[in-house]
Amino acid sequence: MPIPLLREDGWLPEGEHECTITEIRVTFGDTTGQDRTGKRQRIMTELTALLASDVVTEFIDHVFVDGSFVSNKTSPNDVDIVLGMHADGLQSLLFGGLAEQATSILAKMEGKLSERVDGHKLINGFAAEIGDEKYERMRALFKGDTRQGGPKVKGVLKVLIR
Repeated sequence: MPIPLLREDGWLPEGEHECTITEIRVTFGDTTGQDRTGKRQRIMTELTALLASDVVTEFIDHVFVDGSFVSNKTSPNDVDIVLGMHADGLQSLLFGGLAEQATSILAKMEGKLSERVDGHKLINGFAAEIGDEKYERMRALFKGDTRQGGPKVKGVLKVLIR
């Protein structure tokens, strides 16, 4: 299903909207050249690489994509994501064959190692198993905006990984 048109206030309509990374690139990756800073393109490059990485395809079921990147803001600072890990994904990561690298893998998935521009990481992420408390808290937070003057309710994009 295609990404819906933005509301008059510049945000996605309420709900979880399934889409592909290609649809995000076409809609929000600045194919028009309006972002003179190039941040949208840089964010898109980082996000595309992250979602195609082996660790994401192995442990993640879907990713919620949110923040000013998926709004009408011309030059957002970053993209916010929640990575929905499959059941027992965290256990597999921590106690499986990758246990020694678990911290660096989680840091990569959460964007802690992403490029920085003007003091901002291009990806601001959270990884959690689907249905656990952290996952549900972040999922609910993404459907609203805590910034002053921001919408109380808005939509979020959902990219299926497998």
